[in-house]
Amino acid sequence: MLFEERKSMLYSDTLLPDVFISEYLPMMEGDYVKIYLYWLFLCRYNRKASFEDIARTLDMDPKRLDAAMDWFIQNGLISKGEKGIQLNDLKEREIHRQYSRRNSLDADPRMNDPKRISLINTINNKFFQGVMSISWYTDIDEWFEKFRFDEDVMYSLFQHCFQRRVLNNKSYIAKVAENWFRKGIRNIFQLDAYMKGYERMRKVCTRISNRLKLGRMLTVYEEELVEKWVSDYGYDFDIIEMALKLTTNQNSPNFKYLDAIATRWHEMGLKDKESVAAEIEAFSRTRKASRQAEDGGGDGSRPGTAAPTGGVIPQKQYEQRQYDASFYEDFYNNPQEKDGKDG
Repeated sequence: MLFEERKSMLYSDTLLPDVFISEYLPMMEGDYVKIYLYWLFLCRYNRKASFEDIARTLDMDPKRLDAAMDWFIQNGLISKGEKGIQLNDLKEREIHRQYSRRNSLDADPRMNDPKRISLINTINNKFFQGVMSISWYTDIDEWFEKFRFDEDVMYSLFQHCFQRRVLNNKSYIAKVAENWFRKGIRNIFQLDAYMKGYERMRKVCTRISNRLKLGRMLTVYEEELVEKWVSDYGYDFDIIEMALKLTTNQNSPNFKYLDAIATRWHEMGLKDKESVAAEIEAFSRTRKASRQAEDGGGDGSRPGTAAPTGGVIPQKQYEQRQYDASFYEDFYNNPQEKDGKDG
């Protein structure tokens, strides 16, 4: 005997679990939310629809549906089977995930420490309006266990990421925490000392982003490169800007290219703006001489004509560099190939 409830679509509802709003919504692109809600609606009535039908209904490029499906599968919202797409039970999945992660944590007496509990409540109220999702609690416990931060440092981690508007990106937060850990930061005094240099580096990052017209903040990876140029190489923005100007002929200049230039200058012992400018000028003159030689010698106007006095840089001025004109030509104009050769 079949018991079936018949209800008009006008009076029915498509339920959305709160765990979707707290755990997944902050990470999703707007189109992905639109797609997921519509798929949830189709599952509610066990309807069949092709990607073309869905794309037409949502007025969306089918490629966005493909990208959304990959993201949903990667994050466990759906499963793809032979018969079609199955939306996973997010509540069941979250309960299983939290239970497994709790059991995987080593016993830590500080987990029940009133000071830590108070800190987590403060983070919840300060940065999540009192509705922090349950997964954050286990994430924070894991970070305490892994990085051994004091409570003040953990609070500063969330404050730092909140100010940068990246609290919806857990992988970014974890990357920042890992970077602090590698810097030897465990307590607030070590963090304060680090942040003084970090603020200087951040100003350089902002100026680099503006010069390159990125329209965004630098990624953690990009910041690490800038920190190397500023802290390890001792370069200020004036020197870094000279490297930026060398990217004007690149269709898509990237930080790997900039890092190759800065690292090469550092290896050559160039420490100030004047020495870097002299190197760039020397390279320019060497390249010009190389091109004249390729044209048949002389000043390049007619093959075989003699070069003007001083038109070719005496070789003895470059003995200490050990890099010829072809090397610079390849290095500055084909950085990707150079990176592959040098490793």
